[in-house]
Amino acid sequence: MKSRTLLTIILITAWLNKSYSQIKVYAGGNTYIGSTSVAAPTNKLHVVGNSVFTSGTGVITSAPYLKGTNSWSSATNPDYTWSGNQTTGIFHSAPNMIGFATNGIERLRINSNGKLLNGNASSNATSPDYSWKSDSTTGIFHNANGIIQFATNGVERFRIINTNQLLITPTTFSTSTSPDLSWAGNSTTGIFRPAADVFAITTSGVEKIRFSNSNNIQINTTTVNGGKLNIASSNGTKAILCDIISNADWQQSITTNVDRANSANYVVKFNNTDNFYVAGAGWVYSQGLYLGSDLSLKSNVNTISGALQKINSIRGVTYNLKSETVNPTLYGLTTPNTYMGIIAQEVELVAPEVVKTLPNGTKTVAYQNLIGLLIEAIKEQNSQIEQMKKDIDVCCATQISQSSRISKLNNAENIGESKIKETAYLGQNLPNPFSQITSISYFIPEKNTNSVLLIFDMNGKLIKSYSLNSKGEGHLEIEANRLQAGMYLYTLLIDGIEIDTKRMILTDN
Repeated sequence: MKSRTLLTIILITAWLNKSYSQIKVYAGGNTYIGSTSVAAPTNKLHVVGNSVFTSGTGVITSAPYLKGTNSWSSATNPDYTWSGNQTTGIFHSAPNMIGFATNGIERLRINSNGKLLNGNASSNATSPDYSWKSDSTTGIFHNANGIIQFATNGVERFRIINTNQLLITPTTFSTSTSPDLSWAGNSTTGIFRPAADVFAITTSGVEKIRFSNSNNIQINTTTVNGGKLNIASSNGTKAILCDIISNADWQQSITTNVDRANSANYVVKFNNTDNFYVAGAGWVYSQGLYLGSDLSLKSNVNTISGALQKINSIRGVTYNLKSETVNPTLYGLTTPNTYMGIIAQEVELVAPEVVKTLPNGTKTVAYQNLIGLLIEAIKEQNSQIEQMKKDIDVCCATQISQSSRISKLNNAENIGESKIKETAYLGQNLPNPFSQITSISYFIPEKNTNSVLLIFDMNGKLIKSYSLNSKGEGHLEIEANRLQAGMYLYTLLIDGIEIDTKRMILTDN
């Protein structure tokens, strides 16, 4: 009985191997499904033909559908699809890529570099490539090479083109209350285009800055008042504020480079009149200059001493600027200008308080600060003059008494004295006071023979005597180096008769 059973199994197995069976299991467990090949498969499971996967044996509405192919698949014949919709699915048309199709058209692919590629040749604003199920007219689309576009409600809003530009695509102009570029929750702040070739910046629906195609910038105004930068300010706010935070001195806050010596910079206008500006050459025009001089700003206030001596030590000079001498045409000149002033290095020796040295070593003088020195110098000089007047009055009283006595003595001997005085003349010395040289004019009648000019100190002591040999009008020059500084009397005597006596003042060099 056992032998008969074993024989039956052997015969059935032999028949199965020879018949056209659809499932074959080979030694080692490899299995063919749907093949009549006698060669063992190289995989554990090898299915020949298409396969459908369902949960039961009922009518199929949609079920996964795997196609068996021996070559590359395509968008119209994808490998992985669905029963009843076999042109939608995943395909593999080349090595190292996966494609996704609907209705037999490739929609997406993942290439060998791991990039996700859209399969549409082009799309539009009403049907963007990347969108949302409930808002299919809003998204990203691509209607030409090198362009990415963005749409909402089927209308293109902006695009990025292959020249790295971001373009806002609506052709109508926008407003400050509805700017083109803005923020969610703050839609009235942003950038807008009020006119062709113009863009502006707005905050809270109010235009703040405008840039035009004429290279003008307007801040808080839409009016161009002849300048490239126009700023309007109101309610006491600053139009421009520059802050410099630095760890070094002499840093520049506002710099203007000009190419003309007489260009006007930093112009202040009032009533359509230029009231202040700085020329390119550095000189300043102004209707006036007020410097802070309030007592509350000062401490250690002292009266300047020795002012007259300091002023006498400062030299007034005329000069040309080297820059104008080297290239006068650059300054609009044919020859360099001649200026009057003082030399900073010389002033620094006497009044260092008015001299400042710049970082490059150039020295400057605060001319206006010399006013205090001049005021005190004039006071000192006036004090000296007043004292001299007093001394002269005392001296003249003494001299008049002496002259009266001489006149009485000579009156008996010179009967024609009155006639001589009527024609003779002694002039006042010029200049007076003097510090170097002065000139005394006189007139001597022709008939007189002996004329002399005498110089006395204020005590009546004779200091100098000059014989006057010429008749008629004449001049006598007195050099300062022959006398000491002080006040003197000079008298003209003709034939022993005093014609006149005058005063002269000699100052220090």
